[in-house]
Amino acid sequence: SNRWDGTNSQPMTFVSVNILYPREQQSTLGPRVSLLEVPWELLKAVHIEPRLDQTISNRWAHIRWNSKGTCRFWASPLFEQDFASMDEIERTWVENKR
Repeated sequence: SNRWDGTNSQPMTFVSVNILYPREQQSTLGPRVSLLEVPWELLKAVHIEPRLDQTISNRWAHIRWNSKGTCRFWASPLFEQDFASMDEIERTWVENKR
């Protein structure tokens, strides 16, 4: 079962980094997301095939993935062209965390 029942919880050691270290020493930005990491069911729901660039080349798409205190991003080429590049997105994330 995928339901959480309290018996299979994982240690939350990542929380200690955010509690024990000063804000300027915390790293909350992770490496960029690869579409191959995104669950197929999610991509299928929005009609994206992660191995076929043509399914995303003419679409605006952006992913923000938060896990264990770390945020990661992905953006389609058209999103980067018309809205914000990955460098801009990551730089803004870091600046806003200060």
